[in-house]
Amino acid sequence: MTEQVPDVALDPAKPEVKPLFAISPALPESIEAQLKPVRIALNVPPSAFPARLGGFAGPADSPYARRKGAFGCAARGFGATGDRIWFFRGGKYLRYFEKPERHDETSGWLPIAGNWNVPPAFANRVDAVLTGSIPPYQGHVWLFSGDQYLRYDPNSDTVIIGAQPIAGNWNLPPEFCSGFDAVIHGAGPFLGIVWFFKGGKYVRYNLRDDVTEFGPSDITPLWRDWPEAFADGVDFAFYGTGPHENHIYFFRGDQFIRYDLDADRVVEGPAKAVESWPALGRYMPVPQLFLDERYQLFTFHGRLGNGGVVGTRTIEGRSRTEVWVITRRQEKVDTKTSSNLLESSSQQVVDNFSEQVRHDDSEQQSREDYDYGTDASFHGEAQATGLTGGEVDATLHVQGQTHDVRSSFAKAVGRQVNNARQESQDRHSQQVRTEETNTSIDQQTEQGYRQVVDNLASDRPLNFVLFQLTQEYILVLSLVDAQLAFRNGDDRAAQSVPIRDMGKLLDAVLADPAVRADVARAVTAALSAVTDATTGTDRSLLTEAGTAVDPKVRTTFRVTDTEGNLVRAIEVDGIVVDVERPVVLTPNTAIATAGIV
Repeated sequence: MTEQVPDVALDPAKPEVKPLFAISPALPESIEAQLKPVRIALNVPPSAFPARLGGFAGPADSPYARRKGAFGCAARGFGATGDRIWFFRGGKYLRYFEKPERHDETSGWLPIAGNWNVPPAFANRVDAVLTGSIPPYQGHVWLFSGDQYLRYDPNSDTVIIGAQPIAGNWNLPPEFCSGFDAVIHGAGPFLGIVWFFKGGKYVRYNLRDDVTEFGPSDITPLWRDWPEAFADGVDFAFYGTGPHENHIYFFRGDQFIRYDLDADRVVEGPAKAVESWPALGRYMPVPQLFLDERYQLFTFHGRLGNGGVVGTRTIEGRSRTEVWVITRRQEKVDTKTSSNLLESSSQQVVDNFSEQVRHDDSEQQSREDYDYGTDASFHGEAQATGLTGGEVDATLHVQGQTHDVRSSFAKAVGRQVNNARQESQDRHSQQVRTEETNTSIDQQTEQGYRQVVDNLASDRPLNFVLFQLTQEYILVLSLVDAQLAFRNGDDRAAQSVPIRDMGKLLDAVLADPAVRADVARAVTAALSAVTDATTGTDRSLLTEAGTAVDPKVRTTFRVTDTEGNLVRAIEVDGIVVDVERPVVLTPNTAIATAGIV
């Protein structure tokens, strides 16, 4: 596409900057992006909740601390899927994906039936999984259920050997022909060996010779430094990766130990499973109350500025000059690069930005995670620093924790805004060039503007400069609403209520009036002391009575230039907790005189 734009007459006595064509911002004034809620735990101990909602007295009483309480079995993938672990519970399984910096992900619960091509008995329960480690079994797995087993090829999703009785097909002792707890292959000097675990005993099996070499024997005397808590058995086992590829992780309930085959001893644990596999937390939840804070990101356009020089030209006196200003079309520069929050108002872009903030490598502690699902501290421990947990002033603690979460959240938003700025900067860099008017353009990827520059009024030659423009964006992060939420891992029991209905929810989930009063005071205190980033002072998001969020709360942000002069005043809903002002190079261009030759 080509476009003729109006002639520009340059006056050397007035060296002003003149846009070559009308600026069409990518965003209207203004965008209001609703980010996903920030969920802050109030650290109410599980003992404060009734048993019908999942409450329990202490960590040892957690349903996930019991044998097979968390998962029935698990197995690590192999080869290209070595960063994947399958966890099974009853007739369901999930795929766990290990990611750098502990940003692990999961598939969520999936039914075994329909996803694994196995008989009904195996679709309802898998006791143990054994990964093949030697030819001809490499790439295959054995699934054990009750007194049956089958051999399966995950790559082709086919059963190699159908359901067969363990007895008569594996040369195992009679008492080890059903109901395995864990089965794990050997590595290194133990390659070709398989260990079968059942209760507090195990046997060692030679897979090459198809014979039991040792056992049944108690685990504790022969597996060195084996903890007493694991003496009565394990739930499942799988290998580590990288420097721990010859280490076996044994699990019992919500804890694990790590056994180093080379050192022949336990080298870690017992420790909480969610400390090393944080995304497991969402599958081992305890009842908890949260303050759900709702934020909006208001986006405005700031001032245009001068970017890099695109090209220069000299115009002789009493003449005119024509140039092409050629812009590569943004979508053709990199088809894999999607628009970011600075350049698009689509809901998908807003959702992507919100997810990026959630996964940001923030400075917060685990108990201050944005997302209940990945927080490792909500799974059995009564927080000593939380409500009713021994804190001298629980209200002050919750205030401080909430402030820390807000600060971390604002920093994470700022980092992602800067990432968006850099992405836009990279995309628009070297995107514009100037050519002679007889230059041909690529109609598929480029757009041309023919510009006529007029120096007819002067006898003297004149230089002019073409440069790209920069666009300032003003992003205002504001706390606009809050709710009280209850979660215990059961979607049917989950509740979220506005602050005005906080009393009803507390009556429904907490039996002790004193605990209800503690929670109510903590929530009120946290929402009454929100630091306004525009003034540095604390403000309340609540009505004067302190019983509900005040929808009339607004904040004015004064936009000033480098000299402190007021450029504009921006008013937004809620209390501003952060302001970002990124400056981004655009594909738009402007022209200016560069002096008489």
